[in-house]
Amino acid sequence: MNTDKFVREVMSATVGSAAPDATIGRLARTLAEHRVGAVPVVDGAGRVIGIVTEADLARGGTASGFATAADVMSVPVFAVRAEDRVDDAQREMRRNGVGHLPVLDGAGRVIGMIRASDLRRTVSPTAIEEAELRRRVIDRVIDAGGEVSALSVEEGVVRLCVHVGDCGEIPLIEQMLRGIPGVGQLELTVGADVDVAHRLSPRTSGRRVRARSRISS
Repeated sequence: MNTDKFVREVMSATVGSAAPDATIGRLARTLAEHRVGAVPVVDGAGRVIGIVTEADLARGGTASGFATAADVMSVPVFAVRAEDRVDDAQREMRRNGVGHLPVLDGAGRVIGMIRASDLRRTVSPTAIEEAELRRRVIDRVIDAGGEVSALSVEEGVVRLCVHVGDCGEIPLIEQMLRGIPGVGQLELTVGADVDVAHRLSPRTSGRRVRARSRISS
C-alpha cells in the first residue's frame, strides 16, 4: 500500500447522499446516477447516521413498499477522515468487513466516499507481488505445522520468525519455503524451544550457506 497518499487524494468526492425518509426507489436511483455501490444516509446537518449498500437494497426490496433508508440502512457506520492515510482506510475496511467508507470532515459531515477499488488503484504491482508472496509463505508454514509470528518481504528477501512444536519440523519448513517462486533470500528464525537462523540465496541453488543453531533446554 502507498502510505504517502491520503484519503482525500483517492476518494470519490461526488457520491450523493440520502435522507432517512428516502424511499427504496429513490435510493436505487441515487446509486445508479452516481455509479456507486453504497450511499450514506445523513441527518439534517449533513452528519452520517447510516449507509445503504446494494445488498441492503436487495434485502429491503422484500419489505413493504413504504420502506425507507432508515428501515434498511446499515449501522453503525464505519468512516474515515479526509486527512487519514489510505492504509488506515484499508485497515478499517478489513477490520469491519466492509467495501465502502464515508469520508468525513472535521464536523462529521460527509464529503466523499472511498471504496475498496479506490484503494487497489494505489497499490503498485510490486506491492501486490509481495503481498502474494507473504500469503504463500504463511500458508506453507501452516501446512508444515508451524506458526508465523513475524514476517517481512522486500525485493525477494523474506525474513520471518516461526514457532514450532519441535525442532524436527524445521527442515520441512525450510524446504517448503525454499520452493516458493520469488523467494530470493530467506532469513528464518525459529522460536519456541529452538532458535535457528538460515540464510539462503539463489547462488547456492538451495544449499544452506550459513546456519546458526541454539537449542535451549
